[in-house]
Amino acid sequence: KYITIHLLEAGQEERLAEVLVDPAYFVTMWKKDEYALKANWVQIEKKSHLQIIKVYDPVLKNPDNTGNDEFIFCLSEFLDDTDHRMEAISLFEYLMNIYIEKDDKRKLLYVLSSTAWSLYLQNKQHNALQLLKLSEYFSTILDDSDGLQRAYFYSASIEEQTPQKNMILFRLQQKICEDLDDEWARAYWLQLSYGNEGILFSIIGDAEESMRLYKLKETICQERGIKQGLQWAYGYQATQLIEQENYSKARELLVEQERIAESIGRPSF
Repeated sequence: KYITIHLLEAGQEERLAEVLVDPAYFVTMWKKDEYALKANWVQIEKKSHLQIIKVYDPVLKNPDNTGNDEFIFCLSEFLDDTDHRMEAISLFEYLMNIYIEKDDKRKLLYVLSSTAWSLYLQNKQHNALQLLKLSEYFSTILDDSDGLQRAYFYSASIEEQTPQKNMILFRLQQKICEDLDDEWARAYWLQLSYGNEGILFSIIGDAEESMRLYKLKETICQERGIKQGLQWAYGYQATQLIEQENYSKARELLVEQERIAESIGRPSF
């Protein structure tokens, strides 16, 4: 078991809090298995007085004190994934200033797109699209394919255009993504794109193409161990099957989807 669970079971909440805010521990855990870290936090909040925001409040108030930009970045992604988006954005904004001061444009690109998505999830679509346009501009200048495909992906997911126009953006993003050198990044962003594009085909009534894309998403997630994406792939397919009145198969997928969601400490579909 992870040290956090040992401390939780031993009732050593003060020591547990110290471990959870240790930059080296957090970064190592996040990179090793982000799903395990999030699942651990579900147990911690259920079985102790510790809460995410309270534990990381000192970092949120004074991120400079950590002296560790990588820790701040990993923590911001963790907070965003656990629906603490206002706090995540505050750290993203801090990082943007740091990367601007350091003239680190490539890291700035990543933070720009992550911030844009968080803003969108807070119903701040206009602000999100402004950041994505900036991200697209810098990605083009720097010839950064990864930054450009992320900008296209988020724009296609956010902009209120016709499904056909957004499909074009997804296809463009997928084309760039297929040529990425980083195999994991290629798989991660392709599965996201296939899922969202599948929703668009469902909207226009093309159930066959929609299900094909959901299956592609499922295959990639199974091969790469992307549990969050896999549970969404099952949820998407189940929704489609329910519309087709295939309730038995839909129920099987939803049971599996819920099992995965619980194992990674995330809400079910």
